[in-house]
Amino acid sequence: MHTAAQDVVRWSKSGRQTYVSGQILREYLVVATRPLDSNGLGLTRAEAVANVSVFRSLSSCLDENDQVQRRLVALVLTHE
Repeated sequence: MHTAAQDVVRWSKSGRQTYVSGQILREYLVVATRPLDSNGLGLTRAEAVANVSVFRSLSSCLDENDQVQRRLVALVLTHE
């Protein structure tokens, strides 16, 4: 999904609004700091945190509340 992820970064830089949740950032940090031989990216904690700072500068971070969760469920039911 690397190409799709790069597309999202390009969208953000082109002025399109993108959103991220705290859960996505947490999961990224887990995978990014996991060793390569354990299906991770093998980044240092500092590198991974720096990447999260970039993601947050390109996106709005959604609050994790009931309204956001209801909207997520509605989007999943509406779109394949």
